[in-house]
Amino acid sequence: VVELYAKQFDWTARYPGKDGMLGATDFRLINGTNPLGVVTRETVATRMQELADELAEIEERLANEVLPDDQVAELHDRTAYLQRMRGRITDLRTEMEQDIAEKGEASPYLAGADDLVIKEFHLPLRKEAKLLIRSRDVIHSMYLPHMRAQMNAVPGMTTTFRMRPTVSTDSMRIVTGNPEFNYVLLCNKICGASHYNMQMDLVVESQEAYDQWMAGQTPFQAPAGAEEAPADEAAPATEEGTATEEAADAMTAMNEN
Repeated sequence: VVELYAKQFDWTARYPGKDGMLGATDFRLINGTNPLGVVTRETVATRMQELADELAEIEERLANEVLPDDQVAELHDRTAYLQRMRGRITDLRTEMEQDIAEKGEASPYLAGADDLVIKEFHLPLRKEAKLLIRSRDVIHSMYLPHMRAQMNAVPGMTTTFRMRPTVSTDSMRIVTGNPEFNYVLLCNKICGASHYNMQMDLVVESQEAYDQWMAGQTPFQAPAGAEEAPADEAAPATEEGTATEEAADAMTAMNEN
């Protein structure tokens, strides 16, 4: 399972951690350190503190500064908004704690801390992948032109797509004669001024290479007291013969199509 999260104007990928589950998300928790709104006890507490800090700052300004009437009105409106948001996040926290009490370790509210939230997109060769596609702002479209795959990303809902890549990136580099070739994920909806920049490379690789890449990623929230594991000095070498055979299979498939 991989989640692809679209916003103007980039993509973010989210992979499950060691528990094999993607954690719950909520847009009200989105901030600079939580771009996907992953729900954990820590992210709820952080967002509540941010709201409290901003409310205190506004209160201080209203008490100590001489402001024009229109700016005072804006600050009162902002205060009302922040108070509503704080109430909704309080409700979310209650819902989270009730779900954890009922489901224990099976609760999605406990699954988000070890998720991998990254700007890279990798898939293992010849393994079915389930893609969960979300959008923060407007309608985008997940488009993998080399694989003839497309699915809309719609705000407020999750769309899904299943695929099984059969030709690795290394093999396609042989087929195309381009050592710099990469599969690419594009947005295929005209979503704004920088729409043309909204792309991310996709790497299709062996299960061994994929597992090593996953092992090198940092979880969304590192466990308390965890130490960073030393990275391997060298990645496993790609077997040239295997890549060449895959390339031959790819060329045959392309000719048949």
